[in-house]
Amino acid sequence: MKANKRRKVSSDRTATSQTQRETDGSEISRLCTAVTDRYRAGEFSKPSAILLIHDILCKDGADPEADAFVAAFSSFVAILDGFERFRANAAVHGARVPDGAGEDDQPGDGGPRNTHDPDPTDDGHSDPAPPAKRPRSSSDDDGQVSSRRRIDVSTLPWIAQEEETPSVLSPDLRRTQLALENFARDLKVAKSLLTNSPRCPQFPGTEWSSLLSGKAVDFDRVLSSLYSVSFDDQRRERLGHLEIVAGPTAPARTVRTHSEWVIACDSAWEAMIYVFPHRAAELAAYGKYVKQLFASFAPTRHSRVIQFDRAVRLRVAQRRDLLLTDHAAFADLSMLWLQNAGASGDNAGMTGNAPTEIVPVPTPTFAPGAETLDMLRATAPQPLNLLEGRTGSSSSSVELLLHYRPSYARDLIWAEDADKEERDATRCTLAFASTIMPPLSPVPDNELSNLTACTTIYNYPHLFRVSSPINVSVFRDLLRTHPNQPLVDSVCNGFSFGFWPRAITAGVVLPTTFGDVYPLRNPGHVATAIAQRDKEIELGAFFPTFSRLLPGMLAVPVTISERNPTKPRLCVDHSAEPLSRNSMIPKASFPTPLDNLQDLGRVLRKARASLPPGTRLVLFKSDVARAYRTMPMHPLWQIKQVVKIDGLYTVDWNNNFGNRAAGDIWGAFFALVIWIAIYIKLLADLLAYVDDSFSWELENNLLYYAPYNRFMPAKQVHLLTLWDELRVPHNDDKQVWGAKLTIIGMEVDTNAMTITMPNDSRADLLTAIRTFAVPGTRHPLREFQKLGGWINWALNVYPLLRPGLCHLYMKMSGKQNPFAKIWVSRELVRELIWLADHITTSSGIFILDSVDWPITTADETLYTDASGTGMGYWSPSRNMGFHSAINERDQRDKTKGIFFFEAMAVTSALLWAAQLQPAPRRIAIFTDSQNTVDIFDSFRASPRYNPFLITSVDLLIRFRVQLSVRHIPGEENGVANALSRHKFDVARELSPGLTLLPFTPPRLTLGAAQI
Repeated sequence: MKANKRRKVSSDRTATSQTQRETDGSEISRLCTAVTDRYRAGEFSKPSAILLIHDILCKDGADPEADAFVAAFSSFVAILDGFERFRANAAVHGARVPDGAGEDDQPGDGGPRNTHDPDPTDDGHSDPAPPAKRPRSSSDDDGQVSSRRRIDVSTLPWIAQEEETPSVLSPDLRRTQLALENFARDLKVAKSLLTNSPRCPQFPGTEWSSLLSGKAVDFDRVLSSLYSVSFDDQRRERLGHLEIVAGPTAPARTVRTHSEWVIACDSAWEAMIYVFPHRAAELAAYGKYVKQLFASFAPTRHSRVIQFDRAVRLRVAQRRDLLLTDHAAFADLSMLWLQNAGASGDNAGMTGNAPTEIVPVPTPTFAPGAETLDMLRATAPQPLNLLEGRTGSSSSSVELLLHYRPSYARDLIWAEDADKEERDATRCTLAFASTIMPPLSPVPDNELSNLTACTTIYNYPHLFRVSSPINVSVFRDLLRTHPNQPLVDSVCNGFSFGFWPRAITAGVVLPTTFGDVYPLRNPGHVATAIAQRDKEIELGAFFPTFSRLLPGMLAVPVTISERNPTKPRLCVDHSAEPLSRNSMIPKASFPTPLDNLQDLGRVLRKARASLPPGTRLVLFKSDVARAYRTMPMHPLWQIKQVVKIDGLYTVDWNNNFGNRAAGDIWGAFFALVIWIAIYIKLLADLLAYVDDSFSWELENNLLYYAPYNRFMPAKQVHLLTLWDELRVPHNDDKQVWGAKLTIIGMEVDTNAMTITMPNDSRADLLTAIRTFAVPGTRHPLREFQKLGGWINWALNVYPLLRPGLCHLYMKMSGKQNPFAKIWVSRELVRELIWLADHITTSSGIFILDSVDWPITTADETLYTDASGTGMGYWSPSRNMGFHSAINERDQRDKTKGIFFFEAMAVTSALLWAAQLQPAPRRIAIFTDSQNTVDIFDSFRASPRYNPFLITSVDLLIRFRVQLSVRHIPGEENGVANALSRHKFDVARELSPGLTLLPFTPPRLTLGAAQI
């Protein structure tokens, strides 16, 4: 009994020990299997995986010499070896499917079916299962069976290189690579399984093949498939290894516009995410980037963006180490397509896929009459659908009809609908421009080999210095994720070695030295120049003075600007001849964009839409001190901008405002700073104009800024903190904020949402106008030009007053001598006083009302026309027609052509509509006179027709209505056409129940009534 009990206890202990060993063994096996799985996913290199497996097997003190250890270790290493061979051979063996395999090895053939997912641990030499049928070889037609030698993968140089130094790829790239390797093992089966899956999106078959093969998707074929209702009529026949394809191969449609690209892109992205789910974020980011490019270019240049996108996707498809969001890898493509339009202009690369389309244009050969009543009725526009019957119009015509901005409004007009506003939000702001700017120009080779200049710089290094207050190391670190690294590198190199102003000096004959520049004559100017020169020396921007030029030194003249009489400024004239430095600097291929009041209005409208009503906002503006002067120039340029003042020379070390490239050098740096502020520091809606940054903030969201010992808007404090981190210089008195703030010369009120002239500027302008506008006096041409420029600047916020410049510009036309005196006529005085009176009472631009409202939102729509005998206009919504006969005297007046009466008809219609009750807010008037449309679009006309504009502006201001005058083809203007010709029966047939009324044309105003 005791012996049995001992045997039972011993048996229990043995079982417990065995169970423990099995548990430990399963845990070790699980850990080692996890290592092999992570090696397959590309997370480990093979040596790292082997070491990890060895450490796991040894962790419990196992003997490395034991047979069990060696067997376990060898089995896991064999798994790694097998998967390595599989990865090397997958593309070769997977893609080389024997002819007929896809036909013969089908389920139900009665023979065994080889798996399409071979075990990666297979050593590659095992005998395959015998097929049910003999595979058909490429030489079966000759009755011969070919034998192929298997390639020795280990000898391939790229395989060996990858084993020695494995590529460092992101997890997403690894997952894409493994997926493509898997598809390549049997592409036909992969495609069959994909297209038969329940959630498979619509996508052309040829592009599924491209997608599974890692090739670029053809957006033209994707677009064609979306609009095609025909079946794929391609026929394929095989002769051995030769496949014959019969049927259409070229896509039926090509991507030519922004909207077509978006349609094709959305479909392609849906398919790609279905196959590669891990690429969703990458595709979304790249799609947004390309849409921003479309918004940054005029529609006529959208072909550049389309070609750039094709080039980018092609490059990514041809490599396995790039993502679509690796923008720095596409800098050369940006230069080729976005800036240089490819090899052959905007349409380069598209001629093969985009044949020229010949559109038939209908040409009327007769005048419509009563016998063509049916045709007129069919083409007469209907008030409930203004776009009906325009099937022959191009999509651009419809877009113009719906989203039309009068040119007189300039930039201070915004989109009313949310979608359009969102598209406007992607325009090329300064921050976005940094992502597509070309790098700054390096010093050309001919300058680096300029022996004379280089010798002087080498022998006298103390004369030339490259330094800046900017903290370049912090600047570069904050830009490590910026998508345009070539630009970042060029700016950082500029701080290290000096900037070059893209001057082209090859072939330019320059003297060894040049110091014969014209001197300052005015003693006051000389004293000012000396004082400012000494200040520049003190600040470390000029070298101390010396009396003799060294070889290679070229002097530039200076002038004194007295634009601000209380603060004269020293200017260096790089355009002065001879040896104009600016003549060596070509025009920028990518001018630096400047954010403006239109951008500010857009972000304010967006803020107002997202905030509760009544939320009070403030504006802030921060200015960089000595902005341009913080940019050091290269010594080879410093030697060419030696300054001569009062007989003494000094080397100017820094960027100078007089240099043609100065703004682009500063702009490249500041664009990157603003990018950091927006995308790294998350300061939304930040804008910049030259050296000023501005934006909005909540009125009560203030922070304390210790260096200036005062509270400021939070966003402004964060911006100044960034500048301090970068050591961007700034002064206390230039950091301003408030509910009303002057930005780019105009006063912006964030709570009233208005943009107008500052009170002092407006008072100065009104004084200047009234002093100038005295009948019978004479002023020099330059005084006319000065006043015209001042008023033209004011029209940015008073755009309706453009007719007030008519006679002023007419007086200046054709004159060249700035000192020639010109008479001030009574007509000119009337217009100027009219303009001054309106400026006095105007509140400027109301941001929420200044919108490019669609024609479909008009409160009253009218159609006008004029003939040689009469005028007419028609109100479809009220079914009322108005007519007026032209008297015989006016018919005989040669100065009053048909254009005169077309404009009179529009003005008459406006007067009638403006006085309706309830008053319409928006009035749309259609006319078939393009000249009339043009003058109301620009508010610019010759003196003969300017009274129509002055009268119309008076009506718009008096009744507070908005006007849009649009063109309509004559054949679609049937009712108004009949009214102007007194064909009332025709008009009633076209518009049954029409009420007919006569009208008297209004008396036109010429400007101010009393002068």
